[in-house]
Amino acid sequence: MSGGLEGAAGRCDGGNGPASAPLQLGVVSDHREFWSEISSLGKKAGLALAGPFPTAAAATRLSEARPTLAVIQTAAKDGEALELVGLLGGRSPPLRSVVVTDAVSGAYVAQAVAAGVGGIVLRPLRLPEFVTAIQAAARSGLYLAAGAVRVLSENWATRRVVCCRDTHLTPRELEILRLEATGFLYKEIADKLGLSEHTVNNHLYAIRQKLGVHTAIEAIHHVFCAGCAKFATARPA
Repeated sequence: MSGGLEGAAGRCDGGNGPASAPLQLGVVSDHREFWSEISSLGKKAGLALAGPFPTAAAATRLSEARPTLAVIQTAAKDGEALELVGLLGGRSPPLRSVVVTDAVSGAYVAQAVAAGVGGIVLRPLRLPEFVTAIQAAARSGLYLAAGAVRVLSENWATRRVVCCRDTHLTPRELEILRLEATGFLYKEIADKLGLSEHTVNNHLYAIRQKLGVHTAIEAIHHVFCAGCAKFATARPA
């Protein structure tokens, strides 16, 4: 197994079956064609839909509709959508969001993850991936499409990531996780630290167990991105 974040796309909630209760999606979009697209997928997947709600009025309308999740269709650089993700996630009870967009940058994905997004899916939408993202977000997991994982890895690769949370991880575990966050594969981490690839894999498994998460993306988010990440300007030598 080569490891690395390129293989992290997919379900991130650890579940194997559909959610136990029917899901209702509150759809936020300013474009009628997206409503048609999401309605078709929702019908095939047996999902109930509410909306579409215009972005400007979404916070109020979603409070009235009380959906299980919000699905937010947005442009790649739409800061308003990220503000909405954070606003909805900060409510009591929180409302998690899945963002659907045409393209993303590494910085945008990092900001979305820090805001508490439950998933990022790229268009054109494909039913299996969309359902996986919805199920992961509904179970407090995190789903990132392969394209989002790739640009996030590239973004981390240009920055030195510094942990600023008390995670109870050992210095070795933090170093391994930091290298993975900046785009190194398991073999590259092993070579750099003078370890076997098997040992690196064991460390990463131990990290996920300590943090109570299932994937590399969730571990990195928990340690580096949950509202308190600090960055320097160079990739580790």
